[in-house]
Amino acid sequence: MRTHRSILSALLAVGMACCVGRARAEPEPMQLEGADKEFVTAAGMGSVGEVKLGQLAIEHAESADVKRFARRMVEDHGKANTELTSLAKEKSAPVPMDAGPEHKVALAKLAALSGAAFDKAYMAQMVEDHRRDIAAFENQIRTGKDPVVRAWASKMLPTLRLHLRMARELASRSGAAVPERK
Repeated sequence: MRTHRSILSALLAVGMACCVGRARAEPEPMQLEGADKEFVTAAGMGSVGEVKLGQLAIEHAESADVKRFARRMVEDHGKANTELTSLAKEKSAPVPMDAGPEHKVALAKLAALSGAAFDKAYMAQMVEDHRRDIAAFENQIRTGKDPVVRAWASKMLPTLRLHLRMARELASRSGAAVPERK
């Protein structure tokens, strides 16, 4: 009886050691909280919004340059959203599959336009969107807690800055009223 208990105790100890070892070998992904989670949500909605606005611009723009810019937005923001979705899954965070409210308003406003009027309004929207995006990404890089999210924001920031430069140039050529740099 004593031998039976000893064997049972030894098996139980080995089983517990295996479970503890497995828990250490396969850590749970760190879940996003607070501002990091809000940033991922906002960035996801923003990327989806930029893709939808770009798709609309491909259909409604008059200028070949604006259409080319719109295709770039669809491609770059689509790629960014794919990366963000992967990151969010790793962090057990939901990623929005729809544009945010501000992009929905812009989509409705722009859908009523075409030609040169569309080009002006779209490019002004792109300047404003990318200015806001850059500020949010810079803030995430400075204050974010999650190193993976901060690294992704750092990786995306140069592309957003390039988009802003391109948008400003096209906005000025299309005659869009765009406020000076902040």
